[in-house]
Amino acid sequence: MRRLRERLFEKFTKRADEKDIPKIDKKLGSMQRGPIAKIWDKVQLLWKVVSYPNAPWPAKAIAIGALVYLISRWTRCRMAYQWPACSTMRASFLQLSRSWATRSG
Repeated sequence: MRRLRERLFEKFTKRADEKDIPKIDKKLGSMQRGPIAKIWDKVQLLWKVVSYPNAPWPAKAIAIGALVYLISRWTRCRMAYQWPACSTMRASFLQLSRSWATRSG
């Protein structure tokens, strides 16, 4: 399971594009509930990196990858009504955001 999370995160990070930013912005507003509410401060921190114009691209790409991963997992959980799985997704996101923090700083 861990390797799958890491592969997905790396895939989303490598495919990160400035075009993803409006899509992320559109989705984030409705996500501050359920298990995501508990990590909302970390989500907001990643969003600040993405929207900061002077942030270096590698940092932005990692933040975009993390947010796209979160959105894709959240959408999947919500559509399947699998809230326990969303708790697992929240834990995965926390691990990935810690990994991001060690890579970027």
